[in-house]
Amino acid sequence: AVAMMPMAIVAASAPNLGSGVHIRSRSGTAWTETATIPVPTDATAMRFDSTGSRLVVGLAGGNGEARVFSRTGTTWVHEATLLPSGEPTPGTGFGSAVTLSGDGLWSAIGAPTGAYFDPVPGGGVWLYARLGAGWVGLGVFGPEVDGNPDRFGCSVALDGTGEWLVI
Repeated sequence: AVAMMPMAIVAASAPNLGSGVHIRSRSGTAWTETATIPVPTDATAMRFDSTGSRLVVGLAGGNGEARVFSRTGTTWVHEATLLPSGEPTPGTGFGSAVTLSGDGLWSAIGAPTGAYFDPVPGGGVWLYARLGAGWVGLGVFGPEVDGNPDRFGCSVALDGTGEWLVI
């Protein structure tokens, strides 16, 4: 998985790079690795905010999770781990799709194969907001028709301020 912005590129668990999320910055046409963020499993999706100072990484393996990191200079700090509500079950794909609003205050996490929460067995998208120094889960969106295995949540996008969510 790769996430790009004008001055940085992130590659997760790419061949010959080792485990973790590898962050590179660009100067002219040269790219230099500036940080490696350790994560417990292969990252499946990543998204920067508009300034490159916050990053959300989806980890869909196991029960699934998403991790939020913030940057000061070249130092990245783990800010939060976002988990689905309900009883986690392996194989739901939570973290397969992630997005972060441009201002870095909203995140949506997709679980396209989720069937463990009621009443949306065809997949789901969880919405989170940064409040103060932490992140709060605001709810889950599911498909309009119960039981429709349409991979709802396989792709998500937020606008710059978190006012619009596309699933």
